[in-house]
Formats: sequence, C-alpha cells, structure tokens
Amino acid sequence: MNWIGDLAKMSSLRGHDEGVLLNRPLSMMRACLNRSGGEDDAVESLVDFVNSTDFAWPAEGEAELGMLNYSRPLRVILELAVLWALPLWFRVKLLPVNRSARRNRAVVISPSAIPVVWNELHAQITQYDDAYSSYLELYSSFFKYRRPSTRYKSFLEGSTTVQKDVFGNFSSHANALRIQPRLAELRSLPALVRKLAVEDWVNPLQSIYAAASPITAQDILLATNADLLTALDALTDCYTPEQLYFHTIWAFVQALGGLVSSHLSSALQGYEAGKIFIRFTCFEQVEMTYNVLLASINKAQYTRQEQISILALLENVRTVASEKLRSYSKLNSPLINELADLVEEMKTVVWPEDDFGSPGGFERYYGPPYNGTGDFFGQWHSSRLQLQHTLVHEDRQVDVAQIYELHPSQLFSYNPALNVMSVAVAALAPPYFYSKGTSAMTYGGLGYAYAKAIFEALESMTDLLHGGAVTEPFVASETEAFWNGSWCTVVGYKDWLCPQLPALVVAYETYVRFRNVSSDLPLEGMESYSPEQVFFFTFCHVSCYIGPLMTKVSEQCLTAAKHFEPFSKAFSCRRGSAMNGYA
Repeated sequence: MNWIGDLAKMSSLRGHDEGVLLNRPLSMMRACLNRSGGEDDAVESLVDFVNSTDFAWPAEGEAELGMLNYSRPLRVILELAVLWALPLWFRVKLLPVNRSARRNRAVVISPSAIPVVWNELHAQITQYDDAYSSYLELYSSFFKYRRPSTRYKSFLEGSTTVQKDVFGNFSSHANALRIQPRLAELRSLPALVRKLAVEDWVNPLQSIYAAASPITAQDILLATNADLLTALDALTDCYTPEQLYFHTIWAFVQALGGLVSSHLSSALQGYEAGKIFIRFTCFEQVEMTYNVLLASINKAQYTRQEQISILALLENVRTVASEKLRSYSKLNSPLINELADLVEEMKTVVWPEDDFGSPGGFERYYGPPYNGTGDFFGQWHSSRLQLQHTLVHEDRQVDVAQIYELHPSQLFSYNPALNVMSVAVAALAPPYFYSKGTSAMTYGGLGYAYAKAIFEALESMTDLLHGGAVTEPFVASETEAFWNGSWCTVVGYKDWLCPQLPALVVAYETYVRFRNVSSDLPLEGMESYSPEQVFFFTFCHVSCYIGPLMTKVSEQCLTAAKHFEPFSKAFSCRRGSAMNGYA
C-alpha cells in the first residue's frame, strides 16, 4: 500500500510532461483519482463501448439470449483477461515453455488480485441490511443509457450469492499458503472442469491468439495454482451458464464503473474503506497496463550502484540455495539435480531492461500517447487497444511477463513456464529492505523473503518436473519426499517449518558468507545487540508480513528459529529451553 500511496502522490503533482512515456502511468492514475469532464459523457462513453462487445448486458427490447452453454461465460472471461487486460477471474497469457522437450508454449493462467479486492468490498456491503440495494442504485446512471432487460435486472437484485461465491472462491485460492500447479493438454481439461468441453477452451483462445499462432487441442495449459481450475469446476457445477455470464458482465461494470463515474466514486469515497478501495482499484488498472513502466519508475529512484547491490544480494541467495540443494543426502539424485539445475537457471527479475534492450523499445510496445481530453476511460480504452497489437510479438510478451504483476498476497511471483522469479518493487522497501541497512538487515529481510519464495517455487515444481523438463506431472509422492529429505522432519511442526526453516538456513548462510563485515555493526539505539541478533530480529519482523496472514506475532518465525542452532547460539538459549528445540 505504501508503493500505491507513493504513486498516488506522484500522480497528484502537476508539471510533468504527459507526452513522456514514463509519465503515462502517473497520468492514468491522476485521471482515475481526479475525474475531469462531465459525468454523463464519461458514463455514456463506457456504455457506447460496451454496446459493441460480447459483454454488453441484455437490454430492454432485445431478443432473449435463449439457452446458453458454459462456453459463453468462459469466452467473456478469457476475452476480458487477454484483450482488455481485465482479469476478473484469473490472468491469462500465452508464453513459451522453458526447458521443455515436448512443448514450446503454454497457455498460463494465474491468480488475479481483482476477485480479492471485490470479495472484501462485497463482504462489507452485504453485512448491512438493504445496503446492497442502495449499492445497486449507484449504478443507475449506467443503466439509463442501456436499460437492462427484466431478466437481467432480476439477476442483479439477487446477485449477492453468486458474487460471494465467485469472488470468494478465487480470492481464497489466490491467498492459499500452499500452491500446487497443474499442467494439462487442452483436450484433457474436461476431466478437470467437467462442464466445459475441449472446444469451449480452444475456440475462444484461437480467436484471441489467431494472429500469433493457431491454438489446438494439443496445446497445454499451465495453471500456476491448480485451485483455479478447481474453483472453475465448482462454480460451473453450482451455477447455470446464464448466471455466470450475467455475473461476469456485472463484474465488468463494477470494475470500471467506480473509476469512470464521478458520482459513484464520490459515494464510495464517503467511507474510509471506500477511499482505500478506489485508490487500490485505480492502481490495479494502471498496473495491468503499465507494470513495466511502473517498475522502470522505481528503478530510476536507485543509483546504478544501489541497483547492482540489490541484484547481487538476490543472486547470492540463489547461489547458496542451489548449493544447499545439491548437499541433500536424503533426496534421490535425479530429483536433487533437477531441482538444483532449476535454481541455477532461474532468472530473477526486479526491473525491466531499459527500452527492452532496444532503443525505442518501450515506445514501440506502448504506442503513441493518448491525445484525448485526459479522461480515465479514454486512456484506459486507448491503452488496451494498443496492447492488443502486441499479442503477436512473443519476445515482448515474455519481457512483460517477467515483470512482477500485482498479486493478492505475494511480493515474489514464480513463473514455471519461464523459470523466472519476479520481484515486486514493494519488496525493496521496509520492512524487507532498507537502502542504508546493514548486511544483517538486508539478508534477514529481503534475503530471507527471497529464499522463502525460492523454496515455495521448488515445492510446486516437484509436481511438474519430469526428466528435467517442465512437461508433465511428476510422481505425486516427490513433493512429500522433497520436504522429508530436507530440514523439515520434526514431528508435528512440518507445516510451520517448511519452507520457513530451509529459507532461514539459506538466508543465514548467505549472510555469513557475503556480509560486509566493516559496515555490519550494531545499530544506533541497539548497541547491546550483535549483528547476528539483528539478522534474526529482521527475519522475525519480516515473517509477520509475508503471505496473507499479516500477524503481529509470527508462529512461523518462532518455530523455525527454535529449531535453528545459530539462533540458539546468538541468543544463548540453553538446550531444552522454549527457544532451543534444535536437534
């Protein structure tokens, strides 16, 4: 939220040249937070756009839709996610597959932050009697220009349950503590999502990506979290195609409505939660368009030497993690080598290469600047049309996919298809990273957080690796064997120890090996604490912030620390004491 707040402040400052490419995210953020132009013009522009799409809500006087099948809502979900960069259910990308001998690309679906945000808003609205009907009334200005049919209006009035289930399913899976990916050919997806046929996937994907390359039933789909498919299967089993289609249309109107309508935005911002919601949803839309430029803006805030130091820290952690993997005596040799090779070849990306490594690369990708009145919807629509032109450029799709995309609860995002770990620029701020921090602080904070992300990625990859290639599910028992063969063998503590303890081991060993001894001194005001103790303080502090739990006391920290001998030595914990369970 601090990074979002910083962007909001930057966007409020006048005087920056909106023709400069790097200022486009600031311009869109300002247009979103501060509406210009008339209310009616903005709303009418959105409705005019909707009228020509597959997600126009059924209107009065139009012929009834008739019998729908589940291909209709899926098509709209995919079109919105890819063509309009609006992943209402999940994100979708077509990417090459790293190190694969059997496939050269995959349709990759991954969690979206949108369901999480809307799930929270709807939970707050529906806890009050009659609040939802008042909320619906706020959207009357949109329905003035396209009057909904009786059937659609009836759906809206009773839509709280389906919205709760859709947003709730995808937000709970997005925040899952344990993530297992799933790889499958499109032709085998009916076994995973029973109400959807093969052509229900192939046809819309073919239409969306036709200019890039034909999609066939033999192409593979990689769900970075298998629970996304589980949620889709559950929802299609519980609701009719019409209900899911109507919900997706309504979710689109809600996603953009509050950002287009001054009246609706003002009503929401009358509450503190509403102010946070509007700011966050504005950032969502800017990030989905300009995540590369946002990372570039952050990059410019660091000197070249600071950039090198940050990347070196991450590289040191990755190197030690690979070495530790090869030292496991309890794991079978093929699995050791596959996992260690994976980490050795893993690419860590914080910022994009300037101009994608080619002069004018950003300009060609994002196209000419928007020359309209500066209204938010005009900028949103123009930017999306430009992004559609880039779908045929695979290299650029890879460049963009390597940059962190907003996640509901993670500051590190691993892409199994590319073997890339993307780092959020928000991880380069307290409590994870202090630009003037000592080695103990940087390795105990950012170093530990990155090590944990590596082991979480490894845990998921044991389900995908086969002969060193990301091709098909590995033997299911290998995930269990991986953790049982490492440090996570204390009976009754496994869920609290893994991956926290191996990440702590790697972060601490990296700290000891690479710390800057001359500057790794006690902190002002904490002179009685050694650098090693500061390392563990930082580790425990950071562990409270990692993941969806956000607690003041971290059980993961306490359990991992008391089973780690260097912690006991640093604090002189005698054997058998509460914080010395090391064996």
